[in-house]
Amino acid sequence: MKHTKGKWEIFNGSEETIIYTDVNMGILNSIYGELCRVFGSKKKREANAKLIASAPKMLEALQLMLESFGHYDLELCEEEDMQNIEYAKAVIDKITK
Repeated sequence: MKHTKGKWEIFNGSEETIIYTDVNMGILNSIYGELCRVFGSKKKREANAKLIASAPKMLEALQLMLESFGHYDLELCEEEDMQNIEYAKAVIDKITK
């Protein structure tokens, strides 16, 4: 499964917050593609919107971190570190497959 490419942006309206991308998603005359709307109190929806909009960058960072571990002998890792690596792999699998 692939997520929507492009930079994910946030627009804070008076009643809702919109997550969108600058990639045209095939909507006639659309200059952006809406990904989702977040509702709730202003403070909560802004916090949730930041988390959602950051998801592609967090996925990329996690993938790069795991890629860098490929250069090390993982058998030398502490048990807790191995559990964290396995957890990171499971999270990536869950959101990409």
